[in-house]
Amino acid sequence: MSQETVEIRISDILKTILKKRKLILWLAVAGLAVGILLSVVSYMRGEMSKEYAITSSFAVTSTTQDGLFTSQTNNPNSTDIYLAENMVDSVIYVIKSDRTLDVAIGKLDLVGISTKDINKNLTAKQYNETQIVELTLYWRSAEEGVKILEAINSVSPAILIDTLKIGGVSVVNKPTARYIIGGSVNAALWIYMTILGAALGIGISLLEMFLRPTVINAEDVN
Repeated sequence: MSQETVEIRISDILKTILKKRKLILWLAVAGLAVGILLSVVSYMRGEMSKEYAITSSFAVTSTTQDGLFTSQTNNPNSTDIYLAENMVDSVIYVIKSDRTLDVAIGKLDLVGISTKDINKNLTAKQYNETQIVELTLYWRSAEEGVKILEAINSVSPAILIDTLKIGGVSVVNKPTARYIIGGSVNAALWIYMTILGAALGIGISLLEMFLRPTVINAEDVN
């Protein structure tokens, strides 16, 4: 008495998944809808994880320790402006350094917040190869985020002079907060639920293939 065996090939699995693509897509969309619904319910109950983008900008200056420009005047010349543009990368590095962030945290007396927390949520970029630097801090509290950027802008000039022996910042746009709909945590929830829905569709497709095997590849008939 011979025992009949069933051979399952990877190509059969892929063809089964492709055949059930509409079901998988529908369940993925349904998962996304559930994720959004959960976020809305959390928002209505005041439990939604909020995130704000706090933005600010400043101009890098090439002032020296005595507060004057390299030309020893109160007004910059073309050389000072060129020097300031070349200093942008160094200024960004110092501003995002532990030294600057430690002083900013100490100035605000923030408890439970480390330099790493701020650094990983703080971006700084040069605006169109000029001496302007744009700062963006992604933070859970608009008020606290604004205070952090204000503190960074406040303590930076003295630290720049102390570390680079030249340089300063002049605030262009004061820190302002903008609410990000959903926030990164909720966006992750939406992605997770979408993947979960798609995985459920794939699981159903494979389960049906094992429980009710049919001819998947026409060449098998021959």
